[in-house]
Amino acid sequence: MNEAAFYAYHIVTRRKMNIGQIIHFNKNQHNTLYHFFFEKEQLNASGEDGMKIINNHYKNEELHINNENAPVVMNYMDQTIRAIRETIVEMVRLRVIGSSFEGDGNLLPKEDGIPFSQKIEQAREYWKGNSKNELPELLINGKIEVVEIINDFSKMKI
Repeated sequence: MNEAAFYAYHIVTRRKMNIGQIIHFNKNQHNTLYHFFFEKEQLNASGEDGMKIINNHYKNEELHINNENAPVVMNYMDQTIRAIRETIVEMVRLRVIGSSFEGDGNLLPKEDGIPFSQKIEQAREYWKGNSKNELPELLINGKIEVVEIINDFSKMKI
């Protein structure tokens, strides 16, 4: 019995794709965003991360951060906020849907300081899907095959 073919486009990658390549998406294989959000460390020359910098430089109810430490703290905060957003989205997904989903990226929780309860509600809205799909994205847990490469940007200099 032949199953109907399903075609999707994988555009978030730094790796070169090849025709016939099999890509496994499961608990052991993470995408580029996972590595950015959960594995990238933000450290200063002394090996301090953003939280350690803040704790070490908060004295007498004042926070003083020098030019070396400021970008480390800002990058740490940005990465942490995004990681929290991704974690909230995954917490909701694990309870709501199965192995694939097509949704609207515009409905993802925002990267702001609102309470987690509101972010969870934003994630629920995202996982409901949206017929408008202003920013369509497809999430897959399983195996896909590269059958066509429409544009190869690997030689492009940025």
